[in-house]
Amino acid sequence: MKSVNYFPVDIDALTKGQVLLVEEIENILGCSRSAQPQFALKALGLRNKIAKMLRDRGKPATVVLAKGTIRVLTDAEAVEYNPRQYRHGARKMARAHKRSMDVDPALLTCEQLKKHERSVIVQGCILQAIDSQRRRLAIAIHQRQTPGLLK
Repeated sequence: MKSVNYFPVDIDALTKGQVLLVEEIENILGCSRSAQPQFALKALGLRNKIAKMLRDRGKPATVVLAKGTIRVLTDAEAVEYNPRQYRHGARKMARAHKRSMDVDPALLTCEQLKKHERSVIVQGCILQAIDSQRRRLAIAIHQRQTPGLLK
């Protein structure tokens, strides 16, 4: 009987908590880590492909590229990692909005000014909605009511 070669990785054998080391990634990609920009981009593509294949197989997991290794996070690690990434995204949005506010509108054409004002207003509304939801959710902590055991 012939053995099956899975490409690029045997997804069914991957488990949460597993780590693909740099050497394994180099073998899969056919590219050494010393070719830094090329290796990093290919490794990022491999991480995305693994995450998509896991999701398609009904085994969704958080897959991370960190220090040249690809890690399939355990659920406990994902609980810490995902909110942190979400917060970083919100911070990036706020910094980008601040930079947009620093643009001098006097140097813009009429067309650019309309586009700029529209994007600043939309960005401000989105950031305001995020901020108000955070405050509302922090105040209204859900108390779970569990019924007592019936005899």
